Amino acid sequence: MSIDFKLGHPCPHLIIEEKVELATDRQTMFLRGPVSSGPSVRILVNDSYYANPQGTYSKAQLSSSSQSPYRIRSCVEELGPAGNELTVTTEVGTATVSLPEGERVPISKIKTFLELSAVNDLVTVGEMNGYLLLTEKGNVGRSASITVGGKGAIALGFVQMRAMGKEVLPPWGLLAIPNQLPTLRASGAPQENMARYPFFKEPLKGNPSLKVTYTTIGNQCPRCQGTLIENDYRFNVLGTLITVSDADLLYQECFKAILTQKGSNAYHVAYGSDIMSRIGAKLGSSVSMLIEQDIRNSLLNVKGLQESRAQYQPVTLSERLYEIRAVQITSSEDDPTLFFADVVVSNMSQKPISLNIAFSVPGATALAGSNGRSLGASATGVGFP
Repeated sequence: MSIDFKLGHPCPHLIIEEKVELATDRQTMFLRGPVSSGPSVRILVNDSYYANPQGTYSKAQLSSSSQSPYRIRSCVEELGPAGNELTVTTEVGTATVSLPEGERVPISKIKTFLELSAVNDLVTVGEMNGYLLLTEKGNVGRSASITVGGKGAIALGFVQMRAMGKEVLPPWGLLAIPNQLPTLRASGAPQENMARYPFFKEPLKGNPSLKVTYTTIGNQCPRCQGTLIENDYRFNVLGTLITVSDADLLYQECFKAILTQKGSNAYHVAYGSDIMSRIGAKLGSSVSMLIEQDIRNSLLNVKGLQESRAQYQPVTLSERLYEIRAVQITSSEDDPTLFFADVVVSNMSQKPISLNIAFSVPGATALAGSNGRSLGASATGVGFP
C-alpha cells in the first residue's frame, strides 16, 4: 500500500494576521476579502496587543526619575519629621505611609514595604530597569489618575507628580459598503450586495502596525481564490503531515497527472499533459478532441506507472486505476477560452471516481469531485456554488 501527502482540503476561509493599511480617512481598513463573521475579527496592534472594540485605554502610570538605591531621611533640619512620608492618591482613595529610612535603601525593600501597606490597595508596585513604577489598579483611560506627594516622593526621585490614563485606540466596528464583486452587484440583493470591513470610529493617531485576523466569504476568499478548496500541505495534531491512501490516493494521482505540464518534471519528462497549450488555440471541435486525448494519455501514463510500482511495493485495489470510463469536454457558451472536463475512472475495486476540471486562461481549476476535494486550484473567474 502506498500513500501520498493530502493536498486538497476544504478551505476554512480564515485569514490570519493580514497586514493592512489605513485608508485616507485614517479609519477604514480595507482587507483582501470582506468579513463574514464579526466575532472572528481580531486587530493586532504593533505585534503586541489586540484592539478592543469598545476602545483601547491605558492605565495611569507614574515612574520615578531616579534609580535605586534611595536616600530616605526624616527628623533632620532640612526635612523635618515628615521627610519620609509618601502620599499616593487615585480615583479610589488616598494612602499615606512612612517609608523605611536609610542612606542607601534598595528598591526591593521599597517594593516589599509598599506592597504590604495601604498603598497596595490603590496601585500596583513594580520595577522597570531600577526605577520604581506605580500603576493604578482601578480605572483606565481619561478617568484614571495617580498623584504622589510628600517629601518621601521627592526622596524616591519622582519629578512628575501626577499621571493620567489615556485613550490608546478609539473603538472600532464593522462598516458595510457596496460589494465590489460584479456578480454580487448585479444580483440586486441588498444583503448580499454589501461587504463589511473593520473601521475605527475616530481617525487614528500615529502610524501603528495593524494585522487583522478574520473569516471571509467563500466566493471572495483570498486564501482559496473563491474555489472553496485549499491546496497545500497540512499537519495533524501530532505534527505529522496528513496523507491519503486507497481511492482518495487514486483521485489525487489522476488530478496531479492531468494538471501537471508535460516536461516540467526533469526526472519524468513524459509525466503530465499538454492541455494548457491547447487553451487559446483557434476555436473548433479539434480543441475539445485534443484536450480529451491529452486527459486519456495522462491517465494511461498513471496506469503504467502504477503497474511498474506494483513490482516493488504493494498497490491496493482501491488505489489502482483500472479503466477510463468517460471523458466529456464541453466549452462555455459565455467564455470561448473556458472548457469543462468531466472525467470518470474506476479502480480495481470497480468503484467509479469522478473528476471535474475547468480549463481556462490563465490556468486550470480542479472543481470538487466525488470525494469533495480538489487539487491545482487557481483563479479563473468561474463562479462556484
